Amino acid sequence: MTYNKTFDQKLHDKNDPESRLSVIQYLISKGYNASENTDQFGIDLIAEKKGKKYYIELERRDIKHWDVTGFKYKTVTIPMRKEKFTNYEFSYIIVRHDFKEIGILSSENVKKYFIPLYSIKKKTEYSNGKNEDFYNIPLSEFKFFLI
Repeated sequence: MTYNKTFDQKLHDKNDPESRLSVIQYLISKGYNASENTDQFGIDLIAEKKGKKYYIELERRDIKHWDVTGFKYKTVTIPMRKEKFTNYEFSYIIVRHDFKEIGILSSENVKKYFIPLYSIKKKTEYSNGKNEDFYNIPLSEFKFFLI
């Protein structure tokens, strides 16, 4: 049976608002129109540039994963529960804990790696001692930018 971490409002409030704002500001600086999705259960951000829409899901990573010296692992785990957004061509963005850097997994690579071959199960500090399903994506597939 698949276990998915339940929604935690405190974690959301701690991480999402500033992460979204930092990514929106970065996208605007690159010529995109970007805003939060009005569907609170939907993908995080919607951006547009030159008539093309972009859908973005994001997640903040804490200092034990990523600091100013770089990301500390050779792979990035993405919760399998994010698979619900694959009806969009979406990019997945990780945000460094201090909001100074982002890593972007393109929509092409989301499709490439969101398959069973790259799935793993692991316990996290948020999974109540249960194994949660993740996709294990090579770090080399992300493009990193200072923001």
